[in-house]
Amino acid sequence: MVDHMSDFHRLMQSLNNPAINFLGQEFGGVYRYAKIVETLATGVATGQIHVPGQERKFAEEHRIAAAIDQRVRQLEANGICGKALLEPMAGYTPDLHRLWNSTSDELLVALCHTYPGLYRYGGIFEQAWLAGEGKMTPTPPTLPDSVKPAVLRLLSDGATLERELQTMLDARPQRDLWVQA
Repeated sequence: MVDHMSDFHRLMQSLNNPAINFLGQEFGGVYRYAKIVETLATGVATGQIHVPGQERKFAEEHRIAAAIDQRVRQLEANGICGKALLEPMAGYTPDLHRLWNSTSDELLVALCHTYPGLYRYGGIFEQAWLAGEGKMTPTPPTLPDSVKPAVLRLLSDGATLERELQTMLDARPQRDLWVQA
């Protein structure tokens, strides 16, 4: 099926979620192939599947971008779009902040091109931040420095658990993927 990967990628990039869902319902093979690709992509993104020769220099940035992209796509497939993404994506805020502030412009552009969900979430987050910037909002209490790493770790762990649960739920109609999950 590797010969079909570039065509499949082009198809996924050019269609919106309702059109992709329609194809998956109409053609069971397309749905099955998408689930296989998603399972493999998740394994590569999380490091469970090692890709020989893969450059390790930006592996962490790609892992973060892939995780954000996957969760945005899962939420959008469930009808959660636009500003409504902000609340369920709260656990990904530290990761988004890291990518937006610590990567080069070239890498960020490449990540946004490769992971369109990252681009959409980043844009929505930036719009919300800019909209709230000019308003007087109460300042949240500042956490002690000793607590901040634990809070960031909890947010990240929560996002990981949520993403893995959603992946399992998405795979549920496919018996063999559900058993494996």
